[in-house]
Amino acid sequence: VTAPDNGSLRISNDAGNDAGAIFLGAQSAAFPAIYRDSTGLQFKTGDGLNPTHIGAGRIDAEERLRLKEQASSPSAVPSYGMLYTKTDGHLYFLDSSGAETDLLDIVSEILPGNCLSGDAVGDFVYITGNKVAGRVQVTKADITNVSKMPAVGVIVSKDNPTTCDVQWSGEVLGVFTGLTAGRVHWVDTDGTPTASLPAPGADHYLQKVGVATSSDSMVLHNDANLVKRLF
Repeated sequence: VTAPDNGSLRISNDAGNDAGAIFLGAQSAAFPAIYRDSTGLQFKTGDGLNPTHIGAGRIDAEERLRLKEQASSPSAVPSYGMLYTKTDGHLYFLDSSGAETDLLDIVSEILPGNCLSGDAVGDFVYITGNKVAGRVQVTKADITNVSKMPAVGVIVSKDNPTTCDVQWSGEVLGVFTGLTAGRVHWVDTDGTPTASLPAPGADHYLQKVGVATSSDSMVLHNDANLVKRLF
């Protein structure tokens, strides 16, 4: 440890280069360390200076914070929250009770829901009743029945036959097939989006749901105003 003329504190290793470390405890693999090498400032937790240890983070030379992706969720720690990434590419927050929040879901407004076993990913859904234990109650929209409209979101994933994640706004990525980029899309007779207006018929209620950005993605714009098509 040296003190250069500019008043700063310099930590280096025995060779005198800039790869020094501050151990938060005894100098062993059992304690975390703050470590600086040629790539930036790193934080190593519970595994000394092993750069491959899961949970290691760093502030690189471009002042970007890097978080090593984890294969699974960590355990909760009383009185502390945790911010981390996982191998699915999402950023998460875990509170002290163990409740995990996918921060990407917050940005995209994705909420957990209860649905029917016949509802599929890519189906637009309507609200069937009050929330239950924080989960919205939904099932596939039906343009032939005004009581099953309007569609308020689209199912983007299903954990099991009767639970789903419903996206309400933002861009839905990789969920659909056969969309026409740049075109307005409507709810079709099967609950999926279509760029063509459904055929005329009694009790066909038209609803715009978004504009396609590619063949499998769409920016949602749910219009709750329904138009009944008669001709």
